Amino acid sequence: MRFGLKNHAVLALAVLVAAGAGATTIIPAANPGELAMDSQAVFLGRAGTSTIQNRSGYLTTVTELEVLSVVKGDMSPGDSVEVVAPGGESSGVGWAVAGSPRL
Repeated sequence: MRFGLKNHAVLALAVLVAAGAGATTIIPAANPGELAMDSQAVFLGRAGTSTIQNRSGYLTTVTELEVLSVVKGDMSPGDSVEVVAPGGESSGVGWAVAGSPRL
């Protein structure tokens, strides 16, 4: 099967459009225990204050977690961990990201 120049141009345009979509698929572990085994740290934490950071062209939400108990890893109860998640709302402008945690 041979493609002409017109067909190549249409195919190239389709590839460029698909590449610009920027979609991401994340497939979580089927077994949470498997995910825990692959993690450097596993802990029970309590979400504290959240702040919005305006990055270049997008927003992130930074939330401080207080470690309550440790299952795995080099941390202790009372330690704090910052979680940075894409998305947030600031000055009436919102940026929603599918799958981003709301802590």
